[in-house]
Amino acid sequence: MHPTELIRVSRQLPLPGVGMDGQKKLKHAKVAIIGMGGLGCPAALYLAGAGIGSLGIFDHDKVEITNLHRQPLYSTAQVGMWKVDAAAFTLKEHYPDTTIIPYNLRFTLENKDLLDSYNLILDCTDNAETRYTINLASLATGKPLVYGAIAQFKGYLTILNHNNGPCLGCIFPKPAQVPSCSQAGILGVTTGHVGTLLATEALKLLLEMGRLMSGRLLVTDLLEGKFQELFTKKNPNCPYCSLNQIPQFISLSVREQDVKDWITSGKTVHLIDIRDHHEGFLDRIPGSIPIATNKLTDLSIIQAHLNSRDYTVLFCQFGNLSLSLATTLRDQGFKNVYSLEGGLQGWLKG
Repeated sequence: MHPTELIRVSRQLPLPGVGMDGQKKLKHAKVAIIGMGGLGCPAALYLAGAGIGSLGIFDHDKVEITNLHRQPLYSTAQVGMWKVDAAAFTLKEHYPDTTIIPYNLRFTLENKDLLDSYNLILDCTDNAETRYTINLASLATGKPLVYGAIAQFKGYLTILNHNNGPCLGCIFPKPAQVPSCSQAGILGVTTGHVGTLLATEALKLLLEMGRLMSGRLLVTDLLEGKFQELFTKKNPNCPYCSLNQIPQFISLSVREQDVKDWITSGKTVHLIDIRDHHEGFLDRIPGSIPIATNKLTDLSIIQAHLNSRDYTVLFCQFGNLSLSLATTLRDQGFKNVYSLEGGLQGWLKG
């Protein structure tokens, strides 16, 4: 480490558990951050600031002006740039001694081997399918997974797949119906709060210090000023980490190109739009059938559009609610029901 690096991190060197030996560990560490949004941005900033040697940053979105209130790596001038490129530029300006490796891709099990060279993974994503896919990739590569999530004023944090601890499927066997930030709203401070907690747990793992969040789920409510600790444990019947199965709902997601290929091949495909009316309908998939989310308490409304011969593809804004609903319908015996990966936004970007 050259003198400038040591000066930059000099305020953390006196800490118990850090010192020169700990700083060298951080210098040689490689951390993969999947999702460069509201959680990934603060996590990346603080990890680079702590002196992490290499950061691999994964994302497949472009910077939008609506990102700026909670994603501090980006500026107005960078709107329209790929997030990984904009983030890499800002991080290198702040922390030139950290190697930034951008991966402009949608993370799938097909590219899990990219994680082989990293010490640990941070899940900073915002959709259910990718979260469970990252969990499987963590299990397959043997890398510990620091997991964070947010919902309005609440934050969630744990460490998964570490020292025979629980995986994501042990704690949440199926994806919950969690609305996206555009649907439910989010304060920038909520993502900043959880993003810095993610970075904290990553540093504790790398420095082998403190009490880790493995086997514990931290739930924070910033509106009420409450912090709750829930104890978690490995499930011997978990389809992910105990039975080595890929749960059905991961195979329920289809990409925009898959849908177009089905239509081209002559298959009958019903596209059902389950977005709420307040999300706006300026963007539509031609030929889709709108059924607002608030009407889905009565599943018979959507079941009327299902049959055993045709393909039904549900979509919401980002893919979370549609994946949960497709799982419910499959459990009820409807076979050809799918969720559009990434929702309408994934379709438009495809």
